[in-house]
Amino acid sequence: MECYVDDIAIKSCNKNNHLHDLRTIFDLMRAHQLKMNLTKSFLGASSGKFMGFIVTSKGFHLDPDKIKAIQECNLPRISKNSEVFKVGWPTSEGLS
Repeated sequence: MECYVDDIAIKSCNKNNHLHDLRTIFDLMRAHQLKMNLTKSFLGASSGKFMGFIVTSKGFHLDPDKIKAIQECNLPRISKNSEVFKVGWPTSEGLS
């Protein structure tokens, strides 16, 4: 069986513990034969994009690029000629 873990973020409470925390995680990964793609890792970065967020030493923040993409997204339009699905939602009368 193969299982792929897409993303992992390791954040320490302070800089002094970070190397120890990294060692702990790497030892656990090694014990369970998990491997990292070093070309996709950003070890030692003070900030970076992670799962649609910006990660800094102050925490996780929304990615402005993602916000802009959502704001500029065109809303779906329904033409007068298209058929709309009619769903028979239960009413209080139908429940008695």
